[in-house]
Amino acid sequence: MMRLPTEMLQQMGDYLDLTSVLNLSSTNWQHRVALRPLLFRDMRIKFSSPASLDFEARRSSELLTTSESFRHVQSLRVTSALPCPPPSPTLEDCGDHPLETWKYCSIDDRTTQLVTRDDEWQNLLSLIKSLPALRKLTWGRAETIPPCILRYIENTLHQCQIYLTNLVFHSLVQSSNALIRIDPQELELATSPCIYGVVMHCDHMDSPGWVNYSKQAVIDMVAGAAPNIQHVSLHFAVGCGGPSLDTPVLNVSAKAEKGALHSLELVERDLGQSLRLWSTKTDFKVLRSFKVHSYLRASDFRWLAENCQFLSLQTLVIRLAADDDGEEAVVEMEDAVVDFLSSLPPLRSVKLTGQYTQRVVDTVLDRCGRTLRQLLLGSPYDLTLGVFASVSVSHAIRDKCPLIEELALPMMRSQGSADEVAIYRSLGEITSVHKLRLCIYCSQPFLWVEDQSMSLDYRLENGEEDLADQVCHAAMDLAIDDTLAASILQAIVTGRGSTPSSLESLDLRVDALKDLGSFWSASDIIQMLQYIGRSWTCTRKFGGSSTHQYHIAEHDPKDKFRRRAMDIFDEELESLIKEPMFRVWPEGRSGGWEKVWHSFPLETLVAT
Repeated sequence: MMRLPTEMLQQMGDYLDLTSVLNLSSTNWQHRVALRPLLFRDMRIKFSSPASLDFEARRSSELLTTSESFRHVQSLRVTSALPCPPPSPTLEDCGDHPLETWKYCSIDDRTTQLVTRDDEWQNLLSLIKSLPALRKLTWGRAETIPPCILRYIENTLHQCQIYLTNLVFHSLVQSSNALIRIDPQELELATSPCIYGVVMHCDHMDSPGWVNYSKQAVIDMVAGAAPNIQHVSLHFAVGCGGPSLDTPVLNVSAKAEKGALHSLELVERDLGQSLRLWSTKTDFKVLRSFKVHSYLRASDFRWLAENCQFLSLQTLVIRLAADDDGEEAVVEMEDAVVDFLSSLPPLRSVKLTGQYTQRVVDTVLDRCGRTLRQLLLGSPYDLTLGVFASVSVSHAIRDKCPLIEELALPMMRSQGSADEVAIYRSLGEITSVHKLRLCIYCSQPFLWVEDQSMSLDYRLENGEEDLADQVCHAAMDLAIDDTLAASILQAIVTGRGSTPSSLESLDLRVDALKDLGSFWSASDIIQMLQYIGRSWTCTRKFGGSSTHQYHIAEHDPKDKFRRRAMDIFDEELESLIKEPMFRVWPEGRSGGWEKVWHSFPLETLVAT
């Protein structure tokens, strides 16, 4: 590689992931020296016991000493070695991985030993003291950040911001009859001027006579107790979080003015009522990110439109719910959401889930199209109101959203509609998109009726011919192997014509079965469809001989193990259950349908 100026190398490195920076730095000595600030800019200490903490802190210090890079470290993450996802209702994942926010809010007691003595933190404290440029400390541990570290940052590293990604107030789970008191160490943390962000997850229900006041404590932090807090993410299960109180939990004098959060993310019951409280505690005018993953109804959107101003908002996540399934209720909900969206400034990122409709999507495109970089549309609520990928939707996004980079859409495969290839090609015409995610659905009616998976097998065993036909069509639509994934990818890339491809990744997710149990369904029919309904990720190979070369792999490697654990291959399984599979793949009668199944090329599915 030609000799490049240090400044240019560092600018290049800003656009690369850590692995790519490592590869580039290994090419020669000049690159290694130039890229050293990027290699050591972000560090992580992860441990599962006091002994591993001591080892990791010493190892990091030795590495920084050898490379003379103490001054380069700007961000330090202190986390559990093996975080496990918090037990939680699944949040709608449109490729944005919403539960990642709370990934450090759960600890595996079988593999983790807590640090309990103050002296066991000394090596970590020594490491932090040797980082003069540290600007951000992310604390993702079950232990409260030790006072020695908190006080050092407060007194010496004035530029350092602390983000608590597993905030727990142990002392605020109290008897409902007792005078509310908070542990002095937890109070010191909650009122620190160094706290800039908190993440809290609570799934332990309040028991009779006991209340968890943690939610009110966070509200007090925002209202002035933590003067510099800017980011809050709260996830409260039903029955958690305690009541909202008229008097503060934190015994400090609050500021006269409201808080100034930049981002607010909430998962909780009665979210509309909660937002009315939050609007009195923080100034919504300065919010840049507003993510509310629980349902909001027409009255909530109407209240937000009439009483709140979001002058700085850039990112919006909302979950829509009509008061009932009647047409009037849906129209009322649409009107309220349209009024709310019309009150917002042009946004950069929008995610819609729940009962959103085409009218709501059109409003987003009309209001935000020129600035929109990310548009994520969640699972369709039903066949009637659902918004699916289409040529008209693609063209609207192409024409109104010139900067769009990330797009997630539901995609209906219905008996090989002749429009399917046209839809893929129209998606290719949105040439600015880097990441495309298509969530695959099927129009067969039995897939759109909730709470009926246990009756499907019984109905098929009793010779319900219409259901057998539906299962056959669903099998043809949902059978997606790597060959079909490649064909869909090719159709999209071809749609770009002579325009150089900017598509970095294509995700094909079979979501048609997730509300019916997926791998864990009580129905053998659903499990059989899940066996062939595979999800794929197509990732562009940079540096290959062709710009259209992509690596195709299963989206979740764990699916292979889930398939092996299925019990749908039992020879005693009722033959009528397997009959639809034999009709689609006749050779399966002798060789086993699970061994001979395959997808159908796009052109063979076109209805004649």
